Amino acid sequence: MGEYQNRAVALVTASVGENFTFDQEQRSQACLVAAIELFYVLGGSAEGLATAAATAAARPTPVIDTAIGELMKEIAAIGAMKDLDIIQAAYNTLDRQMRAIKAG
Repeated sequence: MGEYQNRAVALVTASVGENFTFDQEQRSQACLVAAIELFYVLGGSAEGLATAAATAAARPTPVIDTAIGELMKEIAAIGAMKDLDIIQAAYNTLDRQMRAIKAG
């Protein structure tokens, strides 16, 4: 794993405990909430969300590396569209959340 992924895993571990890797439902829900929040930040609507969910449900389930790659590709495109360094945004979020955890 790379530096960012190691730090993200440390943050998740600090947030929810060592057994987070065994809770696929929790990770799935956290990912979905983050994606929906991004969808709304970009101007998405409840109707658009329902359409996107139906589109995803109608497609064959991809393998995990393909699904992650597609998600990362779209995040990179959004970063370019918004003139945002997505890696810096990710590190800033990790740092902010870790400080909050340490502050108690």
